[in-house]
Amino acid sequence: NRATQALRQTGSSFKPFVYASALNIGWSPMDYVDDSPLTLNIPGSGAWTPSNYDNEFKGVIPIYQAMQESRNIPAVKIAMAVGLDSVRNTARGFGISGDLAAGPALALGVSESTLLDMTGAFAGILNGGSEVAPYGLTDLRFIGDNTTLMDAQGAGIGERIIRQEAAQQLTWMMSKVVEEG
Repeated sequence: NRATQALRQTGSSFKPFVYASALNIGWSPMDYVDDSPLTLNIPGSGAWTPSNYDNEFKGVIPIYQAMQESRNIPAVKIAMAVGLDSVRNTARGFGISGDLAAGPALALGVSESTLLDMTGAFAGILNGGSEVAPYGLTDLRFIGDNTTLMDAQGAGIGERIIRQEAAQQLTWMMSKVVEEG
């Protein structure tokens, strides 16, 4: 089942967890980040120079614009500023399971996830910042048998992962991606 079992790199769809981590500790969508060249020395790997998809740099821009335009360098800088552990914890809180990258490329979605996990994570953001247990059916039974083999028990809204205000700000930022990005 490709929705529940296939692992794919999340790419830029992982960036909302970076911004959620920042907004949750008090950053504002109007705060600024520098979209300028960056080279990091990664222990065991050497120099790493992320780039933006258009190979251009915008300079200092508000973080809502960085997300709206899916700028890579600002995402890496914000992830490093708030802490990669914080970003990983936010993603895990929203239901992203599996191994999450240890280095700064985490911010660019180099880790893998299933479609179901990503869908549930985005639902958690949209419902105000609380974990959601996704499901695709209400119950499963054999024809003519009333015994339930599988059901949606345990699905629904779980614990709060980010502040409601942070979730509202992030939802607004995500809408900017669709409307103007």
